[in-house]
Amino acid sequence: MTTTINNTERVFQIRYGGFNQVFCNIRDLNKIILELNLKAGYYKIYHFIDCQPKLLSQNLLSKMLAALEIKQEFYYQSHF
Repeated sequence: MTTTINNTERVFQIRYGGFNQVFCNIRDLNKIILELNLKAGYYKIYHFIDCQPKLLSQNLLSKMLAALEIKQEFYYQSHF
């Protein structure tokens, strides 16, 4: 899997399987989660505020995707 980070957009971090992680922009979230076959509850998505990672809630993710008119093709469970 190859992604290209656009530094003019917000960067997201997907953590899964212990120490595995992927960085991407919001437009690549569907592609990465489906390609890695990640299941809800077994991964977390973080966004960065003041250079610090913060867990992304399902509500905020839905709002961000809707604002960019991107259909969410995966199920995300931010609270465990």
